[in-house]
Amino acid sequence: MGLSAFKYLSDLGVALTVVVTRNSEDFNGRANARFGTEGVDYIAATRTKLLVMDNNDPSRTRDIIAAALPKTDILLNCAVRRSDLPKHRMEYLIDRAMVRAMRTSSIICDCTACDRDMIETCTSSAFLYHSYREEGVVHYNCDHIPSIVAHTATQLLTESTFAYIRYITNSKSLQAFLENEDLRNGVCCCGGHLTHALSAEKKGLPYRRLNEAILDPCS
Repeated sequence: MGLSAFKYLSDLGVALTVVVTRNSEDFNGRANARFGTEGVDYIAATRTKLLVMDNNDPSRTRDIIAAALPKTDILLNCAVRRSDLPKHRMEYLIDRAMVRAMRTSSIICDCTACDRDMIETCTSSAFLYHSYREEGVVHYNCDHIPSIVAHTATQLLTESTFAYIRYITNSKSLQAFLENEDLRNGVCCCGGHLTHALSAEKKGLPYRRLNEAILDPCS
């Protein structure tokens, strides 16, 4: 999602600042793999400014972002909260005061459909064209943004998921989920139990480990 937004906006010649979790080499490597290129330095070619998120010192990263926001016209959040950065360590990456510092009628779009998670003022909507204003800033946080480009979104989703579909169909039992880390991390519910820890925490519902739900679904 983040790479697609980067490519679209950089092709339009938009001046970009991107917050990443690693370094430029990692970003360029993932971009080349995503876009089918080899050895392209996307950061240099697009003159993109890169900010590296320091999970060991999130407050420092927030300060750097805060300094950039008053000159930011459009803010896109494509990042979901990771388990190593829970709310008690970093309540928000962008809080209300930081939003208030943005120029009037600038735009925030949270593409993750998470409510007041990384950005304090963002709540999701099921309506494709719904927007609202907080602190003078336009917010657009639709749950289904990919439906605007349904054909492209379907192609990307299929390319990403078909290998897992093939793996599942060739497996003889649910044991496949336990053996494959990517599949295991992608399961939210099993046997009537919520098996995704972050979802359970956010919804205030009971959580059960996936292996327990598979091996003993009735208890």
